[in-house]
Amino acid sequence: RDYYCDWSSDVCFPIFCSVLNTAFASPKTSSGALSGLAGLGLGAAEKIGGVVLRREDVRGLLVGTCLHLLAILFTEHAPPSSPAPATNAFGLYLSKLHRATDFDFLLEGAFAVLAQSLAQPLLLGPGAGNKIGMETLVVLWRSMEVNSKLFAYMLEIGRAHV
Repeated sequence: RDYYCDWSSDVCFPIFCSVLNTAFASPKTSSGALSGLAGLGLGAAEKIGGVVLRREDVRGLLVGTCLHLLAILFTEHAPPSSPAPATNAFGLYLSKLHRATDFDFLLEGAFAVLAQSLAQPLLLGPGAGNKIGMETLVVLWRSMEVNSKLFAYMLEIGRAHV
């Protein structure tokens, strides 16, 4: 049984909201807030662990980490032999999203991350490449799998644009 499935709502819900907001917030509106939150609002480039990183690099690392965490948290990890699989509290909160503004935030943020990921050069070789795009696709796929209202909303807005 997974240890994160039994967390109380006063722990799960704030983590769910914070990680989702950090992963999909628009970089135009949040780059200053995120860099200030991390204590990195001193200049255009920061030194972390002896490595000089631009503010965009720090934001990319934070978004990538949040997407990776979401991909893990939205995945069911119940053993196949268990009689009743444990309820994933994070998946439960994801399934309860229903407002169009929530769906717009999720989709616009995911598409912005994907567009930014696709704009970066493709690196070939083992361990190379941009995993943020793959993590974003996993989170979107899992979101549609868990929340049928999100899937229906995507079909609806797709028909409206055709």
